[in-house]
Amino acid sequence: MEPPDTDRIIGNWVLDQNDSAAYRGLGDASMEFLPDCRLVYRVLEGDRLQIILLTYRLDGAEIVTKQESDPREERSGYWIDATGRLSITSAGTRATFIRSTG
Repeated sequence: MEPPDTDRIIGNWVLDQNDSAAYRGLGDASMEFLPDCRLVYRVLEGDRLQIILLTYRLDGAEIVTKQESDPREERSGYWIDATGRLSITSAGTRATFIRSTG
């Protein structure tokens, strides 16, 4: 049985620029959760776009990711609030993402 948020997490998410602490730490970041359990993480640093390809699965209140080049699992807490914002907590730091309309 899939976790209840599986359908809700699919799609494009961008870092909420109002989350100033996360924006300072992560920069212009976005994530695309695909239905086939692939995750595309993008960070724009100046004129340089970094793309990280991962796989993911949901395990209760955690997103479990693996990068093909470094196959150890990373676990991050997550929740989707009543306004539809996706919050992810990793290593004690929280970042808020909003669904991209483009």
